[in-house]
Amino acid sequence: MGISASVLPLPMLVPLPVFDPIKINNPVAIVEKKPEAPKPITYTVIEGDTLTSISDAQRVPLSRLWAANTQLADPNTITPGMVLNVPQNTDVLADRPMPVIVEVSASDGVLS
Repeated sequence: MGISASVLPLPMLVPLPVFDPIKINNPVAIVEKKPEAPKPITYTVIEGDTLTSISDAQRVPLSRLWAANTQLADPNTITPGMVLNVPQNTDVLADRPMPVIVEVSASDGVLS
């Protein structure tokens, strides 16, 4: 006696639960680590340094070195012992135009 296909029970389909590891407080949940901020680089001025020589030695454009050191009122008045910030490529700096120094003499006629 053979079994007819019409008498075989059909398998039951049961949906499987979806687990969210965050919601079920799973200790193995993935946590993304935030990248650490780069450590600031500083340079201590020595005798004979100029802002230009420091920018050349540190391979930083003079305009960026100037912008990173807002404590300076004049780029020509750095003194030994001053600590300057050396900006990194990732640093976002405010625009800070370099001062323009113009020498004027009495013969120019602007002092009369």
